[in-house]
Amino acid sequence: MTENANNEPQGCPDTQLSQDSSNSASEASCGSEATPRTPAPTDWVDIPFGKNKGKSLPQVALSDPDWIYWAYKNRIFKYPQDLTWQLADVLQKASRIILPPGRYPDSEVEYAYQDGSEKLESVRVVASSEVSYGAVYRSPFLNLFAASQAAPRDKMGGKIILRAFKKYVLGNENAVLRRELGEAFFSNSANFAL
Repeated sequence: MTENANNEPQGCPDTQLSQDSSNSASEASCGSEATPRTPAPTDWVDIPFGKNKGKSLPQVALSDPDWIYWAYKNRIFKYPQDLTWQLADVLQKASRIILPPGRYPDSEVEYAYQDGSEKLESVRVVASSEVSYGAVYRSPFLNLFAASQAAPRDKMGGKIILRAFKKYVLGNENAVLRRELGEAFFSNSANFAL
């Protein structure tokens, strides 16, 4: 394993990152060494190629979560190494987004899928005691990849999840998901169940 100019380890791209509550350092097993910390909002690396060239991973996660999942499944990030680490960080966090404390007590996120096609039909927050019917899945977390994991390239499902993110997590269905918002959101470990 080598280190970059900041003495951060390079390698072990498939390692799952974990976050402590202070957001000071991320620890993961890669041999006996630790992975780099979660980037501060100004530390996110731009994607250097393709349709998302010049964008950060948090920015893309909040505009096209299906692309992030596709990038992971196809292992498109080999270099720069920082992108590999950041992809692992964004993947873990985007699948475990916490609903704002106090706003939805005793609630779960319900994902409803179209019968037969496995495409996402709706996402809503429901009382844990509410009975569900049909092809549904419930989780205590919002998962930006719920559409992609069930039916790859479900672009409409990705839009449904982003609407739910704005409504239930941000509390504003008309929120504009800009780069700064994405980077600040993904840099705050309090937003995720890690």
